[in-house]
Amino acid sequence: MKTNSPKKSPESQDISIGGRKIVSPKQVLMLVADINYTTVHLFNGEQFIIATTIKRVQKSLNSHGNFVRTNKKFVVNWDYVRSHCAKQLTLQNNQTISFSRRQGKRAMEKMAK
Repeated sequence: MKTNSPKKSPESQDISIGGRKIVSPKQVLMLVADINYTTVHLFNGEQFIIATTIKRVQKSLNSHGNFVRTNKKFVVNWDYVRSHCAKQLTLQNNQTISFSRRQGKRAMEKMAK
């Protein structure tokens, strides 16, 4: 006997990252790289580590929000940026993240559009 699994509503934009972990891209505050692992920080303060590179996670999140690579180690959700300048940005949780020379230029160009 086959049972139907409940379908997600269209406004539920949860995506799978890191194999078995499912998150809402709107809740992702930032990603932090550590070699082949990525720590995902959610806005509610929860964090977890997945065995996936930051590049791959960013690729899966890009179509669901304003995710910007700030340097080799960080990807941030631009929706949670409190302030920014050419050298750094400040998130809503008061964490300051510096831009790399190249990524800062790209981020500013992307956000100017």
